[in-house]
Amino acid sequence: FFSHLFVGTERMCSRGPAPASEPATPGANTWPLAMAAAAVLCSTLVLVRALAPTATPSALFAAPHAATARPIVGGMPVPRVQPVRSHASEPFAAASRWPEVSAAAAAAAATAPEAAHPRPRAGADGVARAGLALLAGAMSVAALLHTARRFLPTRPQCLDPLDLGADYGATRVAMAATTASAPTPKEGVRRLTAADSHETDVVVIGSGLGGLCCAAMLAHNGLRVTVLESHEHLGGCAHDFKYGPYTFESGPSLYSGFTAPGGESFNPLQHVFQIIGEEPEWIQYDRWGTFLPEGNFCVKLGPDEFEDRVLMVNGGEDAVAQWRRLMARLVPLSEGAQGLPATVIREDLGALPILLAKYPKALLATIQTGQTLNSPFKDLLDEQNITNQFIRNWLDLLCFLLQGLPAKGCLNAVMSYMMADWYRPGVCLDYPKGGSGAIVDALTRGVTKHADKGCKVLTEGHVTEVLVSEAGVANGVRVKTRKGEEVVVKAAKAVVCNADLWTTRKLVPQGINAAFDEQIDNLGKETPQVNSFIHLHAAIDAEGLPTEASEDFPAQWAVVNTWAEDGEGVEAPRNVVLVSMPSLLDPSLAPAGKHVIHAYTPATEAYELWEGMDRDSEEYKAKKEEAAQFLWSAVEKSVPGARGRAVLEMVGTPLTHERFLRRDRGTYGPRIEAGGDVNLTGHKTPLPGFYMTGDSTFPGIGVPAVAAAGAITANTILSIPQVWNMADKIKLPAKVPDIGAVEKSVAMMAVLGQISDPRAPAPKAPEA
Repeated sequence: FFSHLFVGTERMCSRGPAPASEPATPGANTWPLAMAAAAVLCSTLVLVRALAPTATPSALFAAPHAATARPIVGGMPVPRVQPVRSHASEPFAAASRWPEVSAAAAAAAATAPEAAHPRPRAGADGVARAGLALLAGAMSVAALLHTARRFLPTRPQCLDPLDLGADYGATRVAMAATTASAPTPKEGVRRLTAADSHETDVVVIGSGLGGLCCAAMLAHNGLRVTVLESHEHLGGCAHDFKYGPYTFESGPSLYSGFTAPGGESFNPLQHVFQIIGEEPEWIQYDRWGTFLPEGNFCVKLGPDEFEDRVLMVNGGEDAVAQWRRLMARLVPLSEGAQGLPATVIREDLGALPILLAKYPKALLATIQTGQTLNSPFKDLLDEQNITNQFIRNWLDLLCFLLQGLPAKGCLNAVMSYMMADWYRPGVCLDYPKGGSGAIVDALTRGVTKHADKGCKVLTEGHVTEVLVSEAGVANGVRVKTRKGEEVVVKAAKAVVCNADLWTTRKLVPQGINAAFDEQIDNLGKETPQVNSFIHLHAAIDAEGLPTEASEDFPAQWAVVNTWAEDGEGVEAPRNVVLVSMPSLLDPSLAPAGKHVIHAYTPATEAYELWEGMDRDSEEYKAKKEEAAQFLWSAVEKSVPGARGRAVLEMVGTPLTHERFLRRDRGTYGPRIEAGGDVNLTGHKTPLPGFYMTGDSTFPGIGVPAVAAAGAITANTILSIPQVWNMADKIKLPAKVPDIGAVEKSVAMMAVLGQISDPRAPAPKAPEA
């Protein structure tokens, strides 16, 4: 009893509450205190028994009901311990944990003669009993105080728990937006301490995917690198976390381009894995479900099923013809977008000799298509006279899921890359075994395996300031430990910031560099922010549900409630929901008989709706319950009655994003539309020695984009020979794969006169 009591105190002090759906497990540090407390209790009972004038059998041992006996304390029956409810409205009955007692035994106990329980003897015997009891009690109290004194100071200083579980009543599953389990210790990763002031070559602020890609590539080339992460979990927006036996993802769950034969890929993240020699184990699957206003479908990626079962059904033959025309137009653009790997690009003229020597054809294709690649995808749709509304809506959705913007704001370069990857024959999706955290772990190993060279990854260290030398060069950072102690890490070569644009502004003191101030201040003022998220992380009872993903029961799906919501379309608040049930792909993410679920709105939740709320207020709890109901409705599109199966439920809000991920106003990132007046910033800043990376820099939001940003930043810091050597490790496909329908079909369409030239702009339809 005491071990379970104190483990609750320990968790509240260090990591948050234990999950309502799981019994607390005694921690190693709680046993000494628990044993001492139990000794005090036992000694107290001995003392009471020794000094009490009598001990009435009926008061201590009799059962109120012969058939269902329960212990009596203080004349009152101890209530039965009941499990957490797994259904919001389902009645249940829990069997008593106490053993059955027969009627005869109960009657015998009630009528036993008092001689069976004699009074304590008077005189020397009684005094001896009392003396021994007092001595035992005194020794136990001393042991308790000694153990507590040694136990309590060893606990880390408590941080204010993040959105601690809000109880929604006895008929509700407990809700929270925080983790209850400390992250699994990783080799070479530890918490920042007051003794960690040191000098290194490069400091990387933040362990998002962009920062980790940059750090791993620098470490691979022999530089001393220190990664500083404010959170206890690595990975930034892509980190995972555990709650009891469940593993949840906080961010993306759709990956591709990692399992092609021979490792050949156009994915920048795969190129980073090839360079650093670390990679997760991958699980392949090929279906993605959708619930649209027109209907529901779950088809294989690639051209065939999409054309036959989606385009023909929702748009007819004309939709198929328009789709093929667009795919053919994207071929030269994909050659330009994919042919030059971002992992060899630098932000100086040093990039030219590498590109000319290793990728001359791709460089020429990029030059020829450069202006088009930087234009909005919507312009390409207009150019190709894509008028079918279903196709326009579908492509708006894909653009939005990829970069947080519809087709009017998404770059052709990004979409041509994505379309070439998703709509080629034989394509599949890839899921990292162990969840998205396995990607973070692989990149982290790319740094920590060079610990003998001085590379470090330190968590729970919050950077408060970028240090600048008298010569005006960024040369380190000031950091605070979990306990508030100040640490200084000096950087001999560079400081790389993986924070968002607005947070970065707060780290660099004003007035240090006028050109930097002007650039970042103007960007901060001119660049609007993409909205935030609401998240549902849940665990459900999987009894009777499929154990593997299929067409009828996909592991991932998207829900679009309407295509036109006050003109906002896919960007309308709470219109689009993405849902993932990754335990269908990797059963290790949940215990047997359970599934984990992650549902979220992809950057459509306005921060203003939550701004200023007290996380402990009834208003906040009610708003979280409203969000939960909405997200559960998307889950139940594929899993009817899912909420009734819930054993654990957690809701994250824009305030969670702001506080947990240190995103300014909980934003997904900068809203920079292609063809607009504001452009993404580069990685080399006007402040010497200071670099920026991640989703606030080119090429923007998304996993491939931030991996590319990290690689470009590393390349710009490294020498040309070092970048040249890394390029030899990258494995590109021998040719750009076919996209859309097989090109023979497109060529046949041209021969038949259905389109004049597969790669030429189609004539626009006359205006009405």
